[in-house]
Amino acid sequence: MAAGAGLSKIGEDRKGLVSRWYPDTLIKRIEALRGIRGRTRFEKADAFEIIKRHADDPGACFFIDPPYTAGGRNAGRRLYANCEIDHGAILSLMASVKGSLMMTYHDVPEVRGMALEHGFRLSTVRMKTAHHKVVNEP
Repeated sequence: MAAGAGLSKIGEDRKGLVSRWYPDTLIKRIEALRGIRGRTRFEKADAFEIIKRHADDPGACFFIDPPYTAGGRNAGRRLYANCEIDHGAILSLMASVKGSLMMTYHDVPEVRGMALEHGFRLSTVRMKTAHHKVVNEP
């Protein structure tokens, strides 16, 4: 996490970690994971290496939610110390996997262009931000 985004740090709107991660929502998600714990594994490792390890498995399912830094976005920079990634490289890698995948990104022209270049089908989802603003995400 970036400086200022921790539990006891200032964070956004002086709410610390709660400015982005809501306790009630986290509790519900953790409880839902309990039901699939036998089929789920969490690893603290380089995401690119994990994806490469499972890229040829048609039964693998990937959810990719990279830091929002493409197209000049700043949310990822505010929240994560390690936010700089090669968005083209992650899209290229994900285009090569045999399993199912879903990715989230901010709806900006740079992301749409890269996704289309790599052959992805885009769907827009309306969502509410931490600031209760309704936005589209591809």
